[in-house]
Amino acid sequence: MIFVITLFFIAFAVFAILALFYMVFMFWSASEFKRGELLRPIMPSAEGVTVLIPFRNEALHLEKCLDAFVHQNQVSFPYQILLINDGSDDQSEAIISPYFKRLPIQLLDAEGTGKKAALQTGIKAAQYPIVYTLDADCVLKPNTLATMHNIFVSENLNMLCGLVNLAPAKAWFQNLQAAESAALVGISAVMLNAHKPATCNGANLMFKKEVFLQLKGYDHYQYLSSGDDDFLMHAFFSFNPHACRYTMHPDALVETMPEHSLRSFFAQRARWASKRGHYIFPYNKYLFILLGLKFMTYWVLLFLVLIWSDHTALILFLMLYVAEFALARRLRAVLKFNYLSVLLLPLYQFYLPLVLIYGKFFRIHWKGRLIQTK
Repeated sequence: MIFVITLFFIAFAVFAILALFYMVFMFWSASEFKRGELLRPIMPSAEGVTVLIPFRNEALHLEKCLDAFVHQNQVSFPYQILLINDGSDDQSEAIISPYFKRLPIQLLDAEGTGKKAALQTGIKAAQYPIVYTLDADCVLKPNTLATMHNIFVSENLNMLCGLVNLAPAKAWFQNLQAAESAALVGISAVMLNAHKPATCNGANLMFKKEVFLQLKGYDHYQYLSSGDDDFLMHAFFSFNPHACRYTMHPDALVETMPEHSLRSFFAQRARWASKRGHYIFPYNKYLFILLGLKFMTYWVLLFLVLIWSDHTALILFLMLYVAEFALARRLRAVLKFNYLSVLLLPLYQFYLPLVLIYGKFFRIHWKGRLIQTK
């Protein structure tokens, strides 16, 4: 009996230490996530941008995506938009047709299958030295393209990662996704700017074509369905860490919609998680393990609170919540999600372990294709 009690207190001490460690990390992340300063007036630039928009069956989203380019402000540089069709069998191309007279658009067919092949096709055809990748279900804010370009050129960067925000929603499920997405974006930005690259999002990513070709782009991870963004960012960072960063400027923002069904939500999150085992920086693997232990800590503390009414566990649980809440409040200054999302943010701890299990033991399909994870 004494052995069991001793083992219990040791386990509880370990979980308490994990909780405290994670709280420090979240408060540090909140302190480091600082809204980008206002930019000096945007000056005309000759450095043109090729915008790449790969798409597969995006007829419902392409109109809003392209309308956002019609209404871009302060674009003082040449640019082109390459739309790369990745095997669509819907009315996507019909949606695109009216925009040929309004925007500098070219429509290409992907040379191969999958998003990486589509992007590779676009990069090879890119007319300008700066490449900007965007997902077809995303919408730019009025100053997004100009702001991303101004930061990229003025700081002489090789890669600039931009912010992605989920559109405002009323349903609690969508608000929960908005909160989780904001936390991921915020921590990713803080980590990269602290020279600890973890993840980014190809839905708002700008880089030099010349460096991409020099690094052989996606060649090393062509066999994986996901990771066109993270692995590329890791390669750019390894090439020159001082020329690769994340912007926290509220105008360097694109917006997308949350998932509307549990099935698509789990498939999307499992697809994202599937690439993490292939990260090249060892600390990412340790961070992933720590993340799993942190999820376990949430579950254990909640169990102790509900089953045994343990006051110490309750205090630790509330402190974890406050740490998550502190980050959410800081993120809200830039990402503009509502207060319900702030309150819901800590709850993603409870379902993410289920996402990891789903991705480990079930086949993942996305847009009608089996996701390759090995």
